Parts: sequence; structure tokens; C-alpha cells
Amino acid sequence: MRITGSIFWGLYLIIVGSLFLLRQYFQMNIPVFRLALGAFLIMAGLSFLFGNFQFGGNNDVFFSDGGTLTVQKSGEYNVVFGSRTVDVSRLEPNDATYRVEVNTIFSSSVIYLDPDVSYRISGSSAFGSITFPDGHTVSFGEGKQTGGEGTKLQLDLELSTVFGRTEIRFRGSS
Repeated sequence: MRITGSIFWGLYLIIVGSLFLLRQYFQMNIPVFRLALGAFLIMAGLSFLFGNFQFGGNNDVFFSDGGTLTVQKSGEYNVVFGSRTVDVSRLEPNDATYRVEVNTIFSSSVIYLDPDVSYRISGSSAFGSITFPDGHTVSFGEGKQTGGEGTKLQLDLELSTVFGRTEIRFRGSS
């Protein structure tokens, strides 16, 4: 069972609202704020244990394994306290440059590139590591790499890694 942010907050608000109604209309001496905090902690704990507590959109992963996301357009992708594989190797060639930003915080990310696509990678890491396709690693600071076929830039990849690990691989390599 996967408990998303809307279900989590919906259940929480129903519980807290019910407590307020019980207190108001039945003159019950209920410590609403203590019970609300307790309900929040219990629901968060159950979500972590059984449901991959997650909020945010499809581009974001919080507290879970986000699996593999095949990127079809420019955008920002965030991984916080989780893991995700971001596949940018299947972008459709066109006249525009795809701009993809991947932020990895206390997490692990793997990014797949097409070796035949012209790319520019810029990465920044603090207390983490970014491993570029040519094998060099940035652990603290910034690094850049360009490559691919053709003269027109097709992919502009910007990475930020904090207390985590990001690895960029070419599709077909391990």
C-alpha cells in the first residue's frame, strides 16, 4: 500500500477535525493538540514502514525508491532521502536543447545518457560524490564534462548532490 501525501494529510485532517468536534459538541475534555501530534507520529511511522511515504509530483522522490523515470522533456527532478534512476537516453532529437536538473540530497541517483547525443554536464557536490561518464569524481566542489556526437548541444544536464551519490552512465554500460 502506497500512502501518498494527499491520503496522508487527508486522514490526518479528518482525525484532528473529529477530535475538535468531539471536544466542542460533546463537552469532552480531549487534549486535541497532544492527540494530533500523536496521530501525526503514528501515521508517519506507519507510512514509513508500510507505504513508502511520498509527496511531491512525479518528478520528485521523498523518503522512497523512485524506480526508473524516463525523461521526455526539460525539467527539474529531486531525490531526497531516497533513490532514483533518471533515464535521459531516450530524449527525442529536435532543434531545442533539453535542460535537465537533478538534485540529490541524502540520496542516491543514477543517470543514463545516450553516448551519441551532444551533452554538457555541470555538477556541484557537497559532502557527496558525482561520478561523471569519463570516470572522474567530484566529492566537494564543482565539475564539468562535455561530449557526444554533433556540434549542436542537445542535452544540458545540471547536477547538485549533497550528502549523497550521483552516478552518470552511458546507456548500455554498467
